Amino acid sequence: MQHNYWRKDRGVFMNKKLIVIGAGVAGLAAGIYARLNDFDSVIYESHDIAGGVCTSWKRKDFIIDGCLHWLMIDTPGTPTYDTWRELGILEECRFLPIDVFLVIHGQQGESLIVYSDVDKFESEMLRVAPEDQELIKQFGDTIRLYQIMQESKDEKENRRTFFRIVRRLSNAQGGLMKVREYAHRFRNPFLRKAFPLILGRDTTVGILAMTLAQFANKIVAVPEGGSLAFSNKLLEKYKNLGGEIVYKKTAERILKRDGKSYGVVFEDGTQSEADYIIWAGDGHSLLYDLLADEEKDASTQKLYQSGTLFAPLVQLSLCLDGEIANMPNRQIIITQEPVFKDGYGEDYILLNNYQYDKTLMPEGKSIINVLLNTSYAYWNSLGYHTKEYKEAKNQVKDHIVKVLSKHYPDLTEKISYLEVATPLTWERYTKNWRGSYEGFLSSPENLNYKPKSALKGLENIYMCGQWVQIGGGVSTCVLSGKNTILEICQREEQNSIK
Repeated sequence: MQHNYWRKDRGVFMNKKLIVIGAGVAGLAAGIYARLNDFDSVIYESHDIAGGVCTSWKRKDFIIDGCLHWLMIDTPGTPTYDTWRELGILEECRFLPIDVFLVIHGQQGESLIVYSDVDKFESEMLRVAPEDQELIKQFGDTIRLYQIMQESKDEKENRRTFFRIVRRLSNAQGGLMKVREYAHRFRNPFLRKAFPLILGRDTTVGILAMTLAQFANKIVAVPEGGSLAFSNKLLEKYKNLGGEIVYKKTAERILKRDGKSYGVVFEDGTQSEADYIIWAGDGHSLLYDLLADEEKDASTQKLYQSGTLFAPLVQLSLCLDGEIANMPNRQIIITQEPVFKDGYGEDYILLNNYQYDKTLMPEGKSIINVLLNTSYAYWNSLGYHTKEYKEAKNQVKDHIVKVLSKHYPDLTEKISYLEVATPLTWERYTKNWRGSYEGFLSSPENLNYKPKSALKGLENIYMCGQWVQIGGGVSTCVLSGKNTILEICQREEQNSIK
């Protein structure tokens, strides 16, 4: 269906126009589906490249990745799979399998391998903690039930399976208990420490089991080439469909009239008018800066007031002249005490070794990203590019390299280049509120909130992306961009002017 209207001054039918603010994956998906549904579309991006958080950058001959650790693909006939097919991603990308989700190393030489295969993972947990057999079997069976749900297309059967999961996890609030609380039930001290780190201490038991079921069903994988290469495939699709993108444009004001939005004013003084505005940028900036005088629905207001954000990150990227033997693709090292003092560091670090993707580095070289949850308030108190800020970054570098050297003695001599990114780096380049890279955490408290795409009291403007999807994630954001366009299409079909 074409979405157009009659222009008396030109004597022609004109396509309805959409403005998309933000060229991250949600904005690119919205732009693509706008073009597929015959809307004129312009994406405005504050940066000089597309991708948003889903990005990479080049240092020397290395490509440092800043986002994708895995991608939810799903199975044929599901909304996620069909979306990737419509976007051309399934044909354009080479996907790398994930046989081991994570390896966790303890302080006393213990280890836990989180296999994608549920039977192998269950056996591994029993090896580590035979005294916790009953609880381990319960959790393994929960993963298998989620596998059945993901494989089945029968809605009635899936409802029955879901209720079986809730009953099985009845002693864990039906799966809504935080993993950190659930883990206290393990008698084995290492498993009690390691289990909450698999996906995050504040996520729920149900979401952890569901995620591990996705790995067991092999419906997640890593796209080869890194995050920016992935984003650029979406950008190319958008441009091939006739979509327009304008860079270095930061929105400053939403134009409103009679309870409807009709355009955007940018920081450089220019403006653009459209029939619809889709905000795919930072949610807090829109709601509490550009639309500070507009009423918010109660759920959204409470979410921004008391919702838990994904903890911002410090990322240390190491480019190595050589490879490190026996280093897993993804691992956590538990430390004896917080890596940093003053309350801005965790007692573990996460390492991503990119040896599985040879396109990111020269032959025989390595890239390792070390991620550490941190405090936005700490880094913000230092100020960007101050002397104190630079000293803190150097402290990060020295501390983490020291921790890594204990486990990999030959690492230090192989370092060719390293750099540190902080929450202020994420905030500067993506404008994400408080440097949170994935919005609101999938915590039990946050799951009570239902952020909406449409805004209360103001028509013709919609939000999409991680700030309206609890738990964030690339696949979820892409679906959000698509669904926002479909919502507009439904409105146009009910009020079409031809």
